[in-house]
Amino acid sequence: MKKLQILFVTACVAASMGANAQTKENDTTDQYVVVDHDYQMKTLLGGNHTNGFYLGYDIGFGSIDQNEMVETGGRLAWIIDHSFAIGLFGSGFFSASEFDKAIDGHSSDIMLGGGYGGVMFEPILFPKQPVHLSFPMMVGVGGAGYDNYSYNNHTFDYWAGSDADAFMVFKPGVELEFNILKFFRLGLGAQYRYVYGLNLDGFGKNDLNGFSGNVAFKFGKF
Repeated sequence: MKKLQILFVTACVAASMGANAQTKENDTTDQYVVVDHDYQMKTLLGGNHTNGFYLGYDIGFGSIDQNEMVETGGRLAWIIDHSFAIGLFGSGFFSASEFDKAIDGHSSDIMLGGGYGGVMFEPILFPKQPVHLSFPMMVGVGGAGYDNYSYNNHTFDYWAGSDADAFMVFKPGVELEFNILKFFRLGLGAQYRYVYGLNLDGFGKNDLNGFSGNVAFKFGKF
């Protein structure tokens, strides 16, 4: 009888110890495991950004020395996170009417033309909205020039001349953009053209400065 009692007590103690050990094994109230599934290193050029591009065509109208000017050009840009574009641009321009200039003592009707190109930086606000704003800023170099001919019927005097010069240009602007399709945007813009270093006979150094308006057609992955 005593042996049975001893065996019973031993079994109860063993069961109690096992249950206690199991309880401690399953008890995680004093254990803290922090797993941050959202943590990820951010980089400037890594794979954490969405990337796109666009190819654009611009046509603009403005003035040079109070004469009308027509300008056409193109852009190729890389878009980062839908909200910032960086790329290259090129533009050509010509006067839509003749300039009446006195050059080397001769009264001449001349047509001025030229072009410029460089890099472009374009912040884009609310790009996923159907109507939004962008702010293209263009920096580059270019050149302008003219050929002119004068003939006086009374004196039978014929005179020909030409001039050309290089310059630097800074052209900030703003565009109101419309998301027409997923791959096509239409922009209506205004810019101001700052020209530095121009030295053309018959023109002032600031004559190429001025406002212009443009229509932009952009195709790509936005």
